[in-house]
Amino acid sequence: MFRHIPSVMPLASAILLLLNGVTHATPPLPKQPAPPLPEVDASDNHGLDASPASARLGTRNATDGHACCTNCGCASSGEHGCCKACTCKEKKAASAKAVNAYKGVYYANDFSYLCDPCYGDCLLGDQLKRLAVGDCWTVDVGGEYRMRFHSEQNIRNSGAVVNNLGLTGNDDDFLLHRTRLFVNAEYGSHFRFYGEMLDAVSEFETNPVTRPIEENRADMQNLFAEVRGVEVGGGKLTARIGRQEILLGNQRLVSPLDWANTRRTFEGGRVIWQGDNWDLDGFWLRPMKRDAAHREKLDAPNLDRQMYGVYGTYKGLCRDHLEAYWLALDYEDVGPSGFRYDTLGARY
Repeated sequence: MFRHIPSVMPLASAILLLLNGVTHATPPLPKQPAPPLPEVDASDNHGLDASPASARLGTRNATDGHACCTNCGCASSGEHGCCKACTCKEKKAASAKAVNAYKGVYYANDFSYLCDPCYGDCLLGDQLKRLAVGDCWTVDVGGEYRMRFHSEQNIRNSGAVVNNLGLTGNDDDFLLHRTRLFVNAEYGSHFRFYGEMLDAVSEFETNPVTRPIEENRADMQNLFAEVRGVEVGGGKLTARIGRQEILLGNQRLVSPLDWANTRRTFEGGRVIWQGDNWDLDGFWLRPMKRDAAHREKLDAPNLDRQMYGVYGTYKGLCRDHLEAYWLALDYEDVGPSGFRYDTLGARY
């Protein structure tokens, strides 16, 4: 009933012994040298750093359309034509650039850290910076939301007291909101367009009168065109025209007043020359009308007021900078004939 099946174990054992004997009897093959790696052309932006940070950066440039400059690729200076891995010091320096990217005026923001092959972090909003649009445009998109609670005692204006900056006997608790959105569009390296919207609102106050610096609904804070980087007299010249904030020196005399819920802004022209030892900044601007009558509509420049002057910075000292300035302020709508202030000064 049962058929006898011969065992295959002796045959398998013989085969294994034969193979084992062949393995031990055969001398090892001589080691062949590894073929050389293909050289990488740094100009095509694919010669990446050996570190994961630069690998992520290179992939993002190639696939996500980030317009990091052509010098973001590695030079063929390291082993096998690739850059060496970034040191801890270099990575910390790249992260420090990211921390200081946002400036007192947003049109001066510097997102060049995204082109640093040693930058490996991922901050909120990084994917919206240095975007390549077409062959020549580079775009940054960003913004800010700020909320601040105020509890004021004996200084809140109710409308019954003319001097709303002094002691009024009124208390109030309220909430200030501020939203800013900006778009920076650069065409090549010499032209750019910048626009920034600001919306400031005050809520939950019991007194009906809000200060002019607390509320301004959906207005243009900055809107200008700029030509920059033009070589003139051994330095670089920048010319800007349109609506713009201005920040000079340590903000003692001229600033956007960031503490306020609304920020100062002007309309006019500005010319900036930057050399090796000197920076010169000349401007002629008109302030915007920001009062109760303009809170719900687009602001217009005050044609009865103007500010102009020259601000110079000497950078050739061993320590710090020397700044000298002349500032003029003309008000034609105050008093019977208006007034004019001229300020000459220097700071070190």
